[in-house]
Amino acid sequence: MADEFKPEENEAESEISGDFKVEEESAEVVNLSNSSVGLVKAELVRMSQSGAQKIVASEVELKQGGCVDIDAQVVGISQGGAIAVKTAHLEGSQSGVGVVRAETSNFEESQVGVSVADNTSLTKTNVGVLVANEVKADSIKTAVLLTGNVEGSVETTLDTPRTILAGITAGVSLGLVLFVGQLLTSRRK
Repeated sequence: MADEFKPEENEAESEISGDFKVEEESAEVVNLSNSSVGLVKAELVRMSQSGAQKIVASEVELKQGGCVDIDAQVVGISQGGAIAVKTAHLEGSQSGVGVVRAETSNFEESQVGVSVADNTSLTKTNVGVLVANEVKADSIKTAVLLTGNVEGSVETTLDTPRTILAGITAGVSLGLVLFVGQLLTSRRK
């Protein structure tokens, strides 16, 4: 079982290293190494081979670690993962992210579930659903692509016109099923 580490209040810089499990950590700069943290609030968070439930910061550097929820201005993930990221700018390299909401995002050799961004740059990256105003891609594979402008090689299952057609088809099909169901139930009465 891991030891418990309790930081002093209002530290300017805090460093946690070793096999520690911390409930909450707050400071201007937080450096985590081989640690597990519940909540981190700081201006700058650096994590190496560590995990966190939630990070609220101006800048986050995550290397070979993971986080459930990140809310920061700038996020860098290298060989790590996050379930949900809300940021102005995200850089991901050999990373995995579940859901991203960013103004700009750059991914290289990564896996992303859902990405919603104003501008996205992708290199050898797979994305489940990509929604962006502008996409620049060296090589990208995506199931659903909704974008205004695409530059580069993109393989997609559903692009914008096909997505609209699929939505209309699903709506008409559901409407017909409900209509027939209504007819059948009204005849029985």
